[in-house]
Amino acid sequence: MASGRVVRSLATPIDGLIPFLPWSVWVYLLGLVLIALPAFVPSSRSHFRRTALAYGVVLVVSQACFALFPVTSLGLRPDVAQITSDGPTSWALRQLYAIDPEYNLCPSLHVSLCALAALSIRRVSRPVGAAALAMAALVAISVCTVKQHFALDVIAGVCLAAAAQIVVRGSLRTPVWR
Repeated sequence: MASGRVVRSLATPIDGLIPFLPWSVWVYLLGLVLIALPAFVPSSRSHFRRTALAYGVVLVVSQACFALFPVTSLGLRPDVAQITSDGPTSWALRQLYAIDPEYNLCPSLHVSLCALAALSIRRVSRPVGAAALAMAALVAISVCTVKQHFALDVIAGVCLAAAAQIVVRGSLRTPVWR
């Protein structure tokens, strides 16, 4: 239970087939760089503002989903006590689990923001955008291999990013905040 509410598990048979790969925490964390990257890719002010607005839409919708449909990763994640190695990968994984709660999974905010970043960058530069899309795909895989998210969380995150992009681009045919 999260805050006295019933939480759900979105486990599917696919999640059981996905291996736990501790080293993929580094790909997961690299996603944080991808999320920030549109701020450093030269674009028009209008493009930057649309991207920021799409990020805002994703954040608001995600928070509503977390409140209305709480999902837990309890039972998905390995017990932190079982991560006994003292190396940097184990340290990073323990920090991730300590900082990122085992609730608020669907949609995956990490995946949706990485996908939005990649889509935004692609509109500015196709070659850099292609690399960003590949990185976003690796992040989507990593959120499952570090056992931070279920496969359905990833699908929901990608769908939310695409919907936010379509809604923001479609509803703002004129420059935003001249």
